[in-house]
Amino acid sequence: MDKAIIIDDEVWVSEVIKKVVDWKKYDFSVEAVCYDGIDALEKIHEIRPQLILTDIRMPGKSGLELIEIISKEYPEILCVVISGFNDFEYAKSALTYGAIGYLLKPINENELEGVLSKARNLLDSTLQRERAEKQIQEDYEQTVEKIRQNFFEKIFSGNAYFMLDRRCVNSELKLDFKEGSYRLLCVYTGKAKEEGFGDINRSLWKYQLPVYCHDVVSFIHREKYFLLLNYEKGDETVIMDKISSIVEDTIHRNAEATFYIGNEFGDIKELPSEYKQLHSMEYVRIFLGVGKVYNYATFLPMGKEVKNLFQPNLDLSLKQLVRDNSKDELLKTVTTAFEWMLSRVNQNPIAFTEGVYELLKMIKDTDDSVSPENAARVMELIVKLENAKNTVEIKSILQSIALEMIKNKDDQERKKEFTAVEEITRYIEKNYMNNITLSDLAESVHLNAAYLSELFRKEMGTSFKAYLTDVRMEAAKNFLKNSNYKTSELAAMVGYNDTKNFIKIFKKYVGITPVGYRKLMGK
Repeated sequence: MDKAIIIDDEVWVSEVIKKVVDWKKYDFSVEAVCYDGIDALEKIHEIRPQLILTDIRMPGKSGLELIEIISKEYPEILCVVISGFNDFEYAKSALTYGAIGYLLKPINENELEGVLSKARNLLDSTLQRERAEKQIQEDYEQTVEKIRQNFFEKIFSGNAYFMLDRRCVNSELKLDFKEGSYRLLCVYTGKAKEEGFGDINRSLWKYQLPVYCHDVVSFIHREKYFLLLNYEKGDETVIMDKISSIVEDTIHRNAEATFYIGNEFGDIKELPSEYKQLHSMEYVRIFLGVGKVYNYATFLPMGKEVKNLFQPNLDLSLKQLVRDNSKDELLKTVTTAFEWMLSRVNQNPIAFTEGVYELLKMIKDTDDSVSPENAARVMELIVKLENAKNTVEIKSILQSIALEMIKNKDDQERKKEFTAVEEITRYIEKNYMNNITLSDLAESVHLNAAYLSELFRKEMGTSFKAYLTDVRMEAAKNFLKNSNYKTSELAAMVGYNDTKNFIKIFKKYVGITPVGYRKLMGK
């Protein structure tokens, strides 16, 4: 309900206006009645009403002065002028400041309801317009946000299909990057996304980092917060000071927040390689602790030259175990490989990260025909892997991904088998009049006949022979109802060379002979 204030130094006029109409009918409530302009201005500042009805002549501050002030300070407030007949010229002046109408004394009920109705319509239409404009803005922002997310997903996964240059990025992401320097930051929050990212955003604007940059784009990638900064070349010192303040402030509120800061680079084309560098520091926090800031340049001398992280032919062993559906042995092999790698990296976080992703790649490569459903589940596990809190959790997730590859193989086999049964049923429905054997069909779908028989029963709930008979008998019933073929002719038409055998099977299936069925349907 919108708020209204009545202003008139004549008490009886104010009371008439307040009581002569049902304000709730027009979705208004009278929040205050004032008797002079000075008191009214204080109430307006306090209440911030949507509608004001004010007299022209009042002590202290006139209604005309009041409306002039309101039109400058609160242009969204609607004003209605109250005046006597002799003050009509003043009333016209008030209209120039945006008053939506005027009421002549003595107050007429119908005229008052008229201005309230007009005010209501104006407020509703304004509200609708504001809501529409807000929705358009939100839709636009969400669209831009999705475009940015998709853009960086493709860049970081190496699947970018567009030219990566400054003009392209500005056009694609609605940004204003300029010639200068760039820097990529990644933040692991250790919290729920909304809470963790909120901490960073508050610090970001608290220290006004965007003010010192040409442009800043923030985005989420695999549950981590990324910042891509573009600033004037030579401003590295002030930018790093701001980043240091943001890091300190964020970690003060969230002890698990961990910052990874990439090197300064001069061309947006270098973004993919900068991301790879930060990605190689993924598990530094596990070895050296959270609530810190890590710069790639600090870890560069450590290198990743740790040879023989895994046993020879591990990739072939994993493929064979997935192919053989050996779940227990697969889990054991993944565990052994992980622990072997962990013992050899010698607390080198860069080498450990390399080892984790090398083992992950070998596990994923055990099957190159992953279904979209399985691929989505694997990606969920990879996101968990990248946000794991310790080595035990990392090992467990790698085991889960390995099991998912076996599940994918099982799903693919089941899909292949179901497709084979579908193919056979379609063939029967089109070729039931021919001589059809299970052996021939099994050969056509590259399956063993005995296995196909069991598979068919499992998928269709009936045997191959019973299904073929059902199709043939339904076709025979249709011919008997709609044609005059002889029984011997009809038998051959549905796949039976022996008429007596056909009659016997039909009677067993339907309950009466073909002739009897035709007579029954004819009646």
